[in-house]
Amino acid sequence: MLDLDIIISVYEEIAYYFRFFDPNHFREDTVCLPSTQFATYNKIQSEKELLIYLKYGHERLPYLMDMALHFFLTYDAGAFLIC
Repeated sequence: MLDLDIIISVYEEIAYYFRFFDPNHFREDTVCLPSTQFATYNKIQSEKELLIYLKYGHERLPYLMDMALHFFLTYDAGAFLIC
């Protein structure tokens, strides 16, 4: 129960900060640079595929769930189980 309270508290702090310091979202992130994900991608030591959508930022990607399902069905599902 304590962990849940901490998570809620963190989100409340973020909302509080942006309410007073950026109420109109002028500093809103407009781009998700692919280079920020390369370090994580390079550390993964299993089958992987990096898809870069240059025309999208934080928007929902079309067919993303279908592609993810296809990925997990194509590769050995046992390799993704964490025991």
